[in-house]
Amino acid sequence: MFSSSKTNVQTVSAAYSNAIAISKGSTKSATASQDRLEISREAKQLFAAKQNTSNSWVNTVRIWLQQPVEWLKKAGSFALEAAEAGLNFLVLDDIRALFNPNVSNTDKILSLISLFPAGKVTKAGKLYALLKKYGKGEMVDALSKMGNVLKYNRKAVLMEGNSKEGWKHIVENHIIGKPGKSLFPKHMGEVQIKNLIIESVEKGSVFKKQRDGAIVVYLYRLNKYGISEMLTVVDSNGIIRTSFPTKGTSVFRKK
Repeated sequence: MFSSSKTNVQTVSAAYSNAIAISKGSTKSATASQDRLEISREAKQLFAAKQNTSNSWVNTVRIWLQQPVEWLKKAGSFALEAAEAGLNFLVLDDIRALFNPNVSNTDKILSLISLFPAGKVTKAGKLYALLKKYGKGEMVDALSKMGNVLKYNRKAVLMEGNSKEGWKHIVENHIIGKPGKSLFPKHMGEVQIKNLIIESVEKGSVFKKQRDGAIVVYLYRLNKYGISEMLTVVDSNGIIRTSFPTKGTSVFRKK
């Protein structure tokens, strides 16, 4: 019940029962008998594997709840409530990463996205309500409007975004360009720009940071593509809000 495996207990149980029923009937050939024996054996193995996985899931959560570490207890409580709500597709590694204060923002984001079916983060349903209850509502709110993950590293994630933040914002303002905005060089392709944005967070230095950590601005000095300096803005969830070049022989502002 509690495993994230796609194998369904009821389906496997039914397969097992059918295999047993078939094996009791009369056989017309040695080959048919052998086939039924193989089906029965496979069904037994699948059923046993499913039961063992479920038990392992529960035992792991119980261990979490018995630990003196508060965040791990919280993760365990979340997992049990999720199971009780019928959210039996959640992966424990993702839950653990989401609550672990030592895990990077990027890993938290990727883990949160993985909790949702098909990786589509939405502000609705039992999972959203439970995440909000456990203090993750703000993170869900931020991700729900950002679309798919395009690139990431250990510090930040570049998502599709919208006209206000993320990749779409960067395209509209600093690639296609708006009046007064600095532009990435015309000879750069999308892949190069995306890679450079991620690189700027990885290799750049913190230029500005709000006291509450809500916004961090990275300054990256480089010497390629005709860019010598650029800024990348990252929010408290590790999501890249914008990125643009500020200096360079191939950097211009749109008039």
